[in-house]
Order: sequence, then structure tokens, then C-alpha cells
Amino acid sequence: MSSLSTLVATATARQEIKKSRFLAVARPVPNEAAAKAFIAANSDQTANHNCWAWRIGQTYRFSDDGEPGGTAGKPILQAIDGQSLDRTAVVVTRWFGGVLLGSGGLIRAYGGTAAMCLREAERVPVVDTVAATVTCAFGDFALLQARLEALPGANVSVQSFTDTGAELAVSVPKDDADDMARMVADDERPSGSQIQRIATTCRGLMYHPPPTWGLRIRLPSQLCMLRRRLAHRKMLSWRRMNWMHSYSGLRSTTPA
Repeated sequence: MSSLSTLVATATARQEIKKSRFLAVARPVPNEAAAKAFIAANSDQTANHNCWAWRIGQTYRFSDDGEPGGTAGKPILQAIDGQSLDRTAVVVTRWFGGVLLGSGGLIRAYGGTAAMCLREAERVPVVDTVAATVTCAFGDFALLQARLEALPGANVSVQSFTDTGAELAVSVPKDDADDMARMVADDERPSGSQIQRIATTCRGLMYHPPPTWGLRIRLPSQLCMLRRRLAHRKMLSWRRMNWMHSYSGLRSTTPA
């Protein structure tokens, strides 16, 4: 997992320095387009300067917006990097109060306002994710969905259905991608997989289910011998009972 963090939501901070008012607004941004939209939405056209910076991975941009070069945008970016933040954009707006701050004063004002805003913001760790498309049969859909829900950080963004099953667009933490791949490989079984799972389990116990109904399963020789002995005893018992009935009939017809 990355050691970087990003913001949970928009954060703001204000301060006044020698009659100049500074307002910092920070927000998490997933990509460059979102960063540009955020800057445009939070730039006040009535202010003297709207300076900004953002970082997304190895890509970053900053602007001094009319302030002396290196005194506004770069200090804001340093505030982002100094707090180990990623996917973050900050706009610092200045309303000039009539007193010049000088280069050092501007660096401290812009960088300090941005840093104060970021320190007060709630943040979460940045988790690198990978995207994947998973397909499964209808019979495995519920099981696959339950397992994905139990996988920390996994997110199913799109679900669609075809004639044969379901297709899911999934994002998963990069560190868990191999585990998800193994799990999905386990679940991708052809139709009738329930019978195949049972057969596989029983095969480990040296039992093979009959392939068709009505197929006779051969019993071990010991069981066959026991079966013959029981049948023989039953036959002897039946013969003894018949003999007893016959003997009883003969005695009843003998004169006294």
C-alpha cells in the first residue's frame, strides 16, 4: 500500500496578513480534468490573484497568477508534497490589502495558508487499484458477488447480464489483485458445476458417483459375503418354521 494520502472532502482555511486576505480551498481530485474543473469553480474573479497547485501521481501543475514567479504556486505545491498528499488540488485566493509583502512574505503567506488548510483536512490513505472485467454463469453469480463484497477495497462499478450469465466491471486494490484472480478462477465453472463439485469432493474419499440413474454399484467382497450369509440364515429359518408347522400337524392327527 502507498504511504501517500488524499483528502476525504473539501477543506478551507482563511487568514489575514498585513491587510491582505487569503482563502485556501483544497479538494481531492482523481484526474487532471477534475483538477482543472475544481480550479475554475473556486477562482474568484473579483479577487486580485487566484494561485493554485495540484499533484496526481508523478504529474503536477502550479500557477502564480500574476504574483512574482515562484512566490505563490510553487509554495502551494510544496505544502501538498510536504504533507505526503496525492490526488489533491489547492487554490489560494488573495484580496490585496494595500501593503506589499515582498517575495519572502508572499512565499510564507501562500504556502502557510495552503498548509494550514491541508492540516485541518480529513484524509485517507491512497490505495492503488486495478480494473478488471469478470464474467460468470448465472449459477455462480450470487457466490461471486458475496465474495467480492467480502474482499476489502473491491468495488463493483457496473453489472450487466447476457444470455449465459453476468458480467461485472470491478476495481480492486493492486495488492489484492492476485487473490481476486484466484478466487474468480475458482468460481468460473461450467454449467452443472454443483454436480462436478460434489463428484470432486467424493472422489477424494474414494467414492465415484454413478454417471447415470439405475447403474448398479458393486459392493466390496466382504459385504457380498455378509449378504449371502444373511440370505442363507433367512432361508434356514424359513425351512425350520415350515418343518415345525408340519410336525405340529402330524401330532394333532395321531389317535390317543
